[in-house]
Amino acid sequence: FAIFLILASLFPFGLFLTSFAKNARQASAIGSVVLNFMLFLSGATIPLKFMPPFLQALAKIIPLYYAVDLLRSTWSFAPLLQKWVDVIALFVFFIVFSLLAIRKFKVNF
Repeated sequence: FAIFLILASLFPFGLFLTSFAKNARQASAIGSVVLNFMLFLSGATIPLKFMPPFLQALAKIIPLYYAVDLLRSTWSFAPLLQKWVDVIALFVFFIVFSLLAIRKFKVNF
């Protein structure tokens, strides 16, 4: 369930970000920059405890922070309800970025 929730919350985030691109090359560049930024701040590469307090606070507004935290707890077989803040945050990211992506994309049939 955790992996499905993480995928479901990050997919609309990626759609929304790439909706600003005019072509595939720009979408790739936007995705790469944002992914590297999120990997640095999420605690996936460098533990947050070694970062200054303002970066620790900034990390809590990106979806990958909650994804990494949720995955770390599931790897240690912690109950999913023990990380209810991460679950709710990922649901909120899913809803918000789904609505933003739907609104940003213009579908022409």
